[in-house]
Amino acid sequence: MKSLILCVAFVGCLVASSLGQNGPSMLGPADAYDLGGRKVRIPAPDLFTDTMILYPRIADRLTATESPLNDVLAVHVTDDLIPQIRNGEEPDLGFFTKVSVAKQLRTFDAQPLEFRALVTEFEKQPAGSLQAIAKTGERSASERLSHHWGTDAGLKIGETRMLGHFDKQARSISSMFLMNMEIFQRKLTILGSMSLVHLNDRIVFVYVFRTATADTDQQTVAEFTKRWLAKIIAANPTQKN
Repeated sequence: MKSLILCVAFVGCLVASSLGQNGPSMLGPADAYDLGGRKVRIPAPDLFTDTMILYPRIADRLTATESPLNDVLAVHVTDDLIPQIRNGEEPDLGFFTKVSVAKQLRTFDAQPLEFRALVTEFEKQPAGSLQAIAKTGERSASERLSHHWGTDAGLKIGETRMLGHFDKQARSISSMFLMNMEIFQRKLTILGSMSLVHLNDRIVFVYVFRTATADTDQQTVAEFTKRWLAKIIAANPTQKN
């Protein structure tokens, strides 16, 4: 289980993609998914739109570095960018989110005790645990980005580390991370949150990504994550139907 957590921790911290990601298995409403017979709802954050169905090129771009061990359920971008995306443009995406599920856990009935054990493993991960995973995926991610854009992306991944846990609830735990990277000779620092969330006997991974431009970005990501997780959990009562 520890190795699984390390594999799913590093997903999609970049800003472009390749084709061929597994699409979500929809069930009823646009934000509901069938995970091995369990319905899980993932409402979009306020003022964000899911791109998986409506804007697949943007969704593909944002799932380029997703682990092959995962299925992506949703990828959200800010509503103010939708007119540009609808017109076929590919604007900078400085603030976006993603939700995925490990294929190994898609049909696994995770009871509260098992979720708490997973949380314990997550809490044990050292600050530098993401660095090796990030570097391992650097070459393949760069190739997929280059394919998407039709030119060499020149991806280089620098310091990548955990910044600590900032929220822990009965059905979720959230940690902050930082990634320094270079793409198309442009240097970026990405701040993000990764959350393990227990929904209707399923465990999903919820991510928030923001290009760092201000000292308040870490606080912004933390507060945004807490609000969105509260919305997700409220949409998933504990019944199993």
